[in-house]
Amino acid sequence: MKPALLLIESSAEFPSVALACIESKSLIWESVNRVQQSHSEQLPLLVERAVAKATQQDYSLVGVAVNEGPGSYTGLRIGSSLAKSLAYAWKIPLLAVSGLKALAQVAVLELGSDWSTGAAIWALMDARRSEVYALSLSFPDRVSELRPYVLEEESLPEVGSRTWAVGNGAFKVSETCAGVNVELTAAVLLAESIDKWVSKSFSDVAYFEPNYLKGFQPGINKKYRL
Repeated sequence: MKPALLLIESSAEFPSVALACIESKSLIWESVNRVQQSHSEQLPLLVERAVAKATQQDYSLVGVAVNEGPGSYTGLRIGSSLAKSLAYAWKIPLLAVSGLKALAQVAVLELGSDWSTGAAIWALMDARRSEVYALSLSFPDRVSELRPYVLEEESLPEVGSRTWAVGNGAFKVSETCAGVNVELTAAVLLAESIDKWVSKSFSDVAYFEPNYLKGFQPGINKKYRL
């Protein structure tokens, strides 16, 4: 049987699951459930469908990859708990993937020849009001620290004419960054997951926790400030 990875994305509005072939580094199958607040009900069903698809196409699941966050607190908790349970039950490795980094890397492919010296991409996750969780990728492969920004109080650094934004928080910087239309789904985790598998960068099933960015304190809404 051919080795494959199960990819789980639960940080965004809609949960999704995908299968990735390790040998060809390609996507085998993906399903996105576009029902709001359906993570706890739909993710196990999506996994069942993925397992059936893998069996039908003679693939053996050898690892479980999950978006480690940041994102929806409840969504991340559901996705990580499911991924850990599967890895433990199936006795296969758990791979924690940075969803924002993966999103930025897919945006690079979308930009094509525009991705060259001086170019940068901000991957942004909406975090209410004027807040975002943000990570940047600068040409050729420099990745910034993942951190929260309160856009009412600070601007994204190094924003210029060759700066793009991707993710569900990109609309908040539309005046300064052009948008790249890539949705964060399980398929986006493909390359990062395979890289983690090849480098054997596995997470401890017992101790892994999602990256909630708990230290982030929402800014005061100036509209209602007393």
